[in-house]
Amino acid sequence: EGQELFDRGHREQAIDKFNQTIQIDSAFAMAYMRLGIVHAFSGHLQEGAAQFALAQEYKGKLPIREKSLLDVYSDIWLKQKFDAAFVKLAAYVENYPDDKEVRSLYGITLRQFNQDTVGAFAQWDTVLAADPGYQLALSQYAESYRVYNRLDLALEYLQQLRKYHPDSPKPYLEIASIYNEMGRIDESIAEYELAHELFPERTSSLSSLVNLYIRKREFGKSAETLEKYREAVAGDPYRMVNYYNDRANLANWSGQFRTALGHCFSALDEAHRSGDSAYVSGTLRKISTSYDRINMVDSAVYYIEQSSHWTSQLGGLNYPLMLAGIDPTRCDQVRPLLDTAVAKFKAITPSGLWPLADEAVRLFEAVCAADTTALIAALEGIDAAQGTGMTGGNSKREIGTLLIQTGEYAKGKVLIQDYLTGPDQGTSGYQYPYMLYIMGQANEGLGNTTEAIANYREMLQYWSDPEIEIKEIIDAHERLARLTS
Repeated sequence: EGQELFDRGHREQAIDKFNQTIQIDSAFAMAYMRLGIVHAFSGHLQEGAAQFALAQEYKGKLPIREKSLLDVYSDIWLKQKFDAAFVKLAAYVENYPDDKEVRSLYGITLRQFNQDTVGAFAQWDTVLAADPGYQLALSQYAESYRVYNRLDLALEYLQQLRKYHPDSPKPYLEIASIYNEMGRIDESIAEYELAHELFPERTSSLSSLVNLYIRKREFGKSAETLEKYREAVAGDPYRMVNYYNDRANLANWSGQFRTALGHCFSALDEAHRSGDSAYVSGTLRKISTSYDRINMVDSAVYYIEQSSHWTSQLGGLNYPLMLAGIDPTRCDQVRPLLDTAVAKFKAITPSGLWPLADEAVRLFEAVCAADTTALIAALEGIDAAQGTGMTGGNSKREIGTLLIQTGEYAKGKVLIQDYLTGPDQGTSGYQYPYMLYIMGQANEGLGNTTEAIANYREMLQYWSDPEIEIKEIIDAHERLARLTS
């Protein structure tokens, strides 16, 4: 029953059922394994790993097939031996071709590790031929088309998913998300509201509504919805991290940078409560970035150094890259750490992912050399290695910003335009006003004075009464005064 609930997307109820099974038989390895899968798919990797460790402890009573499956999942989520897991997945699928879950997961690894979309589709087609409504295969087809920006096809697969599983929250939530990406904001809001009405336990619908109301610039309604989310998730440290992150984002929209930092520290308290190193390291990186934005470099360095103590083997690249970006004088200090992180990354991942690590090294060296051309090339290389092309949001904005700052105004403007208008409009309370500031510089450089004035005015409308007058605010005031004098 727990597995059926999980397959239909009712994760919380599935967890309850698996825990009830464990209360009856505390040595039942399959229940621990299933709990591990639910937590892993929910992004709670530390808790998932703990459950897989317990499953390994009691795996002696498992039949050969289930024991093989546990070995695969343990390699992925407990040991993080992705290369070994990939080989075992292929062997398992060959030995047990009727296992829809594992064949679907094998398709995911083909796409993500080897960028083999054709091979992934072949695996999911095999699953859907046997079971046209199998949720994991349909949802992965939708996700693949979404990654490649074929939102129309992604929507078709999600509508099929809802037809087969009208009692599952997943298609409702994903359809709402696709509408958001299409810029169909009112339809997205309606879908999320329907999802919340039908599945109130899936609080992600409220969290998504918080950001949608930001897109409509209904900040009061966003804050009101966020408090509803808090009431629904109180006591859950994972979701309380999300709550405080959203509060920080809302504070940033009005230039309350010090208040936003306070919310980030509250998120850090909750991350520590969760005991999940991924949440702790991610929150510490967020705090470091927040300090860097307000030009408190020493604090930014301190918190990015703290994050390194919590980083997983896969996340080891983040620390040297971020530290170099904050303080390039430390490049020689952290270069050996980057070399070690790259070696560890390649030791546990299939070779299809190695270009990511190689491009990270190129990015590091470009940052350290302050070489804008090399920096742009490395960012483009990371997008290519991820298989996202120029659809990657962060790299696209970073490249656009670099182009504008080096006088390539027209090229840079094209790359950041989508973040300010249209379906891809951003909701970050720091990034959106900052991109208006960068767009203002582009329009100035192109002689578009009226547009530049509008960019600076909109930026300063959000940051009209900041707690800290960061250098971008000071400069925007000076530019606006000059253009309107």
